[in-house]
Amino acid sequence: MLVIAVQSGSASFAVDQTTNGTKGEISGASWNSSVALKPPTSLTVAGTDGKITLRWNSTSGANISKYRIYRATSSPAGTLTDSVTNAPPDTFYVDSNVSNGTTYYYRITSVDSDGNVSNYSDEVSATPRGLKYVATTGNNSNNGSSSSPYKTIQYAIDNTTAGDTIYVADGTYEENVNLNNKWVSIRSQKGYANCIIQATSNSNDVITASSGETKKTEVIGFTIKGGNSGVKCTNNSAPTITNCLLKENIYAILAEADAIDGNFYGNIYSNNNNSFISISGSTFGFVNDNITRTWKKDGAPYIITQDLTIKGNGSGSTYRTATLVIESGTTIKFKKDIDLYVGTTNSLDRGALQATGVTFQAFNVDGWNGIDFLSYTDDKNTFLDSCTIQDASQAVSCTSASPTIKNSTLKKNTDAIVCDPGSGPTITNNVFSETVNYPIRIYASQIDSNIFGNTYSNNPYGFVYVISGSSYKISSDSRVYDWLKDGVPYVMSDDLYIYETSTSTNNTPKLKIYPGVTIKFPKDKGIEVGSSDSRYTGTLDAKGVTFTVADTTNNARWAGIDLEAGSTNEKTVLDSNIVEYAKRGFEINGNSSPVIKNNTIRYNSDYGIYSSDNGFDMRITGNTFLENKYPVAVRTHDLDSTLYGNTYTNNTNNYIQVTSDRIADHSRTFDWVNDGVPYVLDGHLNVYESTNDQNGDAHAAVLKIYPGVTVRFPKENYLEAR
Repeated sequence: MLVIAVQSGSASFAVDQTTNGTKGEISGASWNSSVALKPPTSLTVAGTDGKITLRWNSTSGANISKYRIYRATSSPAGTLTDSVTNAPPDTFYVDSNVSNGTTYYYRITSVDSDGNVSNYSDEVSATPRGLKYVATTGNNSNNGSSSSPYKTIQYAIDNTTAGDTIYVADGTYEENVNLNNKWVSIRSQKGYANCIIQATSNSNDVITASSGETKKTEVIGFTIKGGNSGVKCTNNSAPTITNCLLKENIYAILAEADAIDGNFYGNIYSNNNNSFISISGSTFGFVNDNITRTWKKDGAPYIITQDLTIKGNGSGSTYRTATLVIESGTTIKFKKDIDLYVGTTNSLDRGALQATGVTFQAFNVDGWNGIDFLSYTDDKNTFLDSCTIQDASQAVSCTSASPTIKNSTLKKNTDAIVCDPGSGPTITNNVFSETVNYPIRIYASQIDSNIFGNTYSNNPYGFVYVISGSSYKISSDSRVYDWLKDGVPYVMSDDLYIYETSTSTNNTPKLKIYPGVTIKFPKDKGIEVGSSDSRYTGTLDAKGVTFTVADTTNNARWAGIDLEAGSTNEKTVLDSNIVEYAKRGFEINGNSSPVIKNNTIRYNSDYGIYSSDNGFDMRITGNTFLENKYPVAVRTHDLDSTLYGNTYTNNTNNYIQVTSDRIADHSRTFDWVNDGVPYVLDGHLNVYESTNDQNGDAHAAVLKIYPGVTVRFPKENYLEAR
């Protein structure tokens, strides 16, 4: 490698500075000493009592003369505070001009002997903290050093500077501690086992936080015992309490919902009258900002004592979102008739809930109301994942909200998931068990690839209850609604309609039902595909689906699948389905031409397929007709290669019923193909044009009956061709 000297100048040769010791000729070479330097790397920082220490790696490959230290009390650090100028300069710096409890930000630059200056290093920050000590053998007239400790924790708190750490030796401290809004870290030296804070009486609180303390105020590693409350937090106070043993208190912890942010964790609860974190307050996150706060797993559940709403506080045209994140392993319990609301009905005040591995349940056997997702839930950022929700009136209620509920267990609820007409939550891979009413109640127009992979066990109503009817059509323009296989049937409440509601766009909605799905209908209700007005179009695509009646009591039958004038011929395909226990499995109207193939059409009380008016392109092939009153009924002049390859077994009237009429379309050949059973007419069959000899023999209507076909007529009726 050829290395050029770094000083400015010109010459006709260069010297290899590596161990190779070679030279190289360069004609008219020149160079400049103004070069880019790399900044120092791997900058670290540590704050201790009255000082902050910086360390870094030197800048390689350069003749560094000094490092400049930049400091500020807010980011970014941009004020030059000192320089390191040793020869060679050190790669550490101790800043003793600091105040305990203040956070300082630092960046460094390199400077070489030619005055070139690097960019800033990465920024770091630290907070120097003073040290105080407490021991039962100490005295409050001491200076609080390790060799001259204070006697009481309260005195140490009152005589600290913001950011100080108080180390407490083993012993029992019988006092009522008030944190007094001090930013301090109070730590036992050897853990909670023998470092005890005990209330002066059980009518007093052991530790009080009532002045707005945040999680920067810490109580770590104590036994907290014998008080009315082990820890009582009011006035939006929430210090960090961790690695403590709370025992023999009336209440372990009292706290406010709107203040908690990752500050209770790693504690043990024992022999308290109420061994839990009791939560008060009606709102979470109601501030004019987007905030996210966390509730951490602790050794006892959180108890919600009043209705709680997760919502931001927007103003003007700016919405705000409050997000509650609940950590895995946390248990949340609710008093009787209590709701957890997410979001609001005000577009400015939004909420989100993110819970993974959380248990939501009743505090007592008398239950709770459930989790209510309101219209301004932040759907994209709201989920219940791997949770357990139990003992609720409605475990999850969605009002114009579509959160994600996945991998969860919903058990012993009156209703599990209840949706209004504007809600289409994603519900997947959950377990529903012991639900009194419906595991899922949802509107037909809100099902689209959002229900699948669930397991249902011991539910009296083991199905997805779908609210259908004329007000809840499958109707959005050009949308494909995917109904996926789930662990139980979809049961309709009413007729299911599939067609657009406006003629101005001609963008057909489509219901696609996937293999393995079962759809059930009440007595006399069915599916209508397309409107009788051909301008209102709709499509049904079903393969491997079972269509049946919800309840066969008293030989009840559902209406069947009605294919109307607005059904799209080229896209409406019914393939490999089971259509059973209907009055008419299929009814074709309005000159529609669906493809009905490879289906099992059985146990229908009137007709398997009844066509009052179908198009010439309709095909009925490969189907099995079993134990219907009539397998097929079709009009004479609609038959043209319509029926073939079907199987007919044990139908009461085991033939194709043909309504007599005249075959009159000129220049068309009507093919009647052998389908294994007779064509049975109910009257005369006439084959001739509507206007005699209008187009001559070459353009006559033709009926072509294929070999093996049997055509039967009633007594004294005939076939006339002329």
